[in-house]
Amino acid sequence: MGSITFVLFGLNYLLTHLKYRGTEENILSTGFTFGLAALFAKAAFFFLPFTILIYLLYSSTLNRRYFLFTFGFGMPFVLMWLYYFWNGAGAEFWSGYMSQLVHIEG
Repeated sequence: MGSITFVLFGLNYLLTHLKYRGTEENILSTGFTFGLAALFAKAAFFFLPFTILIYLLYSSTLNRRYFLFTFGFGMPFVLMWLYYFWNGAGAEFWSGYMSQLVHIEG
């Protein structure tokens, strides 16, 4: 449920940018909300390439804004990793998240 909420906020930022040619903080907010959504549900991680593709096709976004979006997407992961790192479980956070992201049952 939390993931869907953050996806909706991210889509709002994305569509606002496409309609009004938003600012850098709009791009950063889009990445941050999609990053939060990816922390709640692993499937939301796949919004990263789709959003970059939308920016490439439907907007004349500058190159630095793609990096800003990616930075915003990664910021919640870094903040969560810092919490785990201070509690002595930094490596477990990354291994647990990535193993669940690419886990395919066959």
